[in-house]
Amino acid sequence: MEEFYVVTGAGPVGWTVAEQLALAGNQVRVLTRSGSGPDLPNIERIRADASDTEQMTRLISRSSAVFHCIHGSSYTHKAWQSELPRAEKVVLEAAGQTDAVVVFPESLYSYSRPDQAMTENSPRAAAGGKRGVRTELLAQRRDSDTPTLSVVAAMITAAGRTDVWNSVLHAPTAAAPTFRTLVKELSRAAGVQDVPVRPIPGWLVRTLGAVPGDMRELAEMLYQFEQPFVMDSSTSEDLLGLRPTPLAEGAAATAAWWREGEPKKPVPATKIVQ
Repeated sequence: MEEFYVVTGAGPVGWTVAEQLALAGNQVRVLTRSGSGPDLPNIERIRADASDTEQMTRLISRSSAVFHCIHGSSYTHKAWQSELPRAEKVVLEAAGQTDAVVVFPESLYSYSRPDQAMTENSPRAAAGGKRGVRTELLAQRRDSDTPTLSVVAAMITAAGRTDVWNSVLHAPTAAAPTFRTLVKELSRAAGVQDVPVRPIPGWLVRTLGAVPGDMRELAEMLYQFEQPFVMDSSTSEDLLGLRPTPLAEGAAATAAWWREGEPKKPVPATKIVQ
């Protein structure tokens, strides 16, 4: 049965979600500030602002589900704090008027005990910086009367988008034991051997992070690279019948797409919403 879905955002996740929903025979409306999105017959691309209550209420109407896939305008605590909670609140309220469920791609940032294997039931109460914003967003969803689903994943490598490091493959990709292993597998799949990987010392990142800027944002997340950072998704795998794609298989698919495919380019919006 054909359904009508709304996807906010056309980054790697939003683009892929919209594409897969459309290829399954559903009608999809993609909402972005630029009007970009997959160019398929049953995808309607509309230029809109996810933080505009009037627009969202009108555009989400009649949808069975909303996939809220926007990200901050920059990778900074300031941008996330000023943009994300407001936009999510608007989408939750708009979806609540149509009985639509809202699906959120979520990160691992809110996990407050990342030194332990992270599961569906692990505590998520991290405070401060970007981690605190993710915790705030989860709390906002819990407090909302609108039904929500948050799908947590680590960074996924992929085929199908020009930004290989942040793209989505057709199935979840198993996390690499180390970044060095990830680079090695991608290099092997691309036919390039012995790519050197020289880590930046943590003390240097922290020192540079004392000054506001990109390094400060990176230093905040340094804990992910200095100790085991492990997800245990066995509960979700058993419930949904999913399995992670082996790293070598995912790397091979990414390299094959890169060699044979054409990078996708933004397409004009089908409508302009003032």
